[in-house]
Amino acid sequence: MDTNFIKSTNGILMLFDVVASAVGIGLLNCNAGISVEKGWGAYILSALVITLILALIFYILLVLQKLPDDKMMFGFLFLCGVLMIIAIVGLAITIKFFNCLNAAIVLMIMITASLIIQLLMKLGLLKI
Repeated sequence: MDTNFIKSTNGILMLFDVVASAVGIGLLNCNAGISVEKGWGAYILSALVITLILALIFYILLVLQKLPDDKMMFGFLFLCGVLMIIAIVGLAITIKFFNCLNAAIVLMIMITASLIIQLLMKLGLLKI
């Protein structure tokens, strides 16, 4: 068992992927105003479920040091990244997200995340 991976930045990010995917599935199904039975809602739910399953499998494989090849990891990251990008665009189209206020909010969230990452790097708590 690789306890160093669990404590590493990559390990924490993969655990976040698992938890965030599970929470996203729950939130999408709790009367979010989007039908998950057809159209973009079904695609978004599918992307979350696929990401949850693959992230959990790869997290366990990496912790147990049973991943046979790093190419599989790249494939997982690429596939889930593309699935989530398409899901985000589909969700934004479905809920008519594209307007000035929402763009400003997204930029503020990205800036905040960037500033926190920079702060953690300066404090030596995050090494990338």
